[in-house]
Amino acid sequence: MSKYQISYLSKRPLARLNPLIESIWMVTNDAEQSIDGIILPDGKIDLFLFLDEQDHFEIFISGICDEPIRKPAFPKSRMFAVSFYPTAAEYLFKQSFADLRNKRHVFETHFIGFAKRI
Repeated sequence: MSKYQISYLSKRPLARLNPLIESIWMVTNDAEQSIDGIILPDGKIDLFLFLDEQDHFEIFISGICDEPIRKPAFPKSRMFAVSFYPTAAEYLFKQSFADLRNKRHVFETHFIGFAKRI
């Protein structure tokens, strides 16, 4: 079995959401060890739901990146994301994300009704 066990799935949103959302995607990492990766700037603001095998659950939003970011893909984890166009994200979340350039903000666990189910 390959030590690189990462799968990626990306879907377009419903047509009526196209002006707000670029894509909805998920990454699953079934590998036993961390695998280095590079995140390339795409001009979007992403809302993430992250869960690993130790049941660590996190909801966070990533601001616009203007440079590649080195990140490990955490072993035995899943990450679900919604990629928003910047103006749409600011409208929907009713806040500016200008201070999140190349950073992220972690939300409370039950942000907008999301919760981990065991």
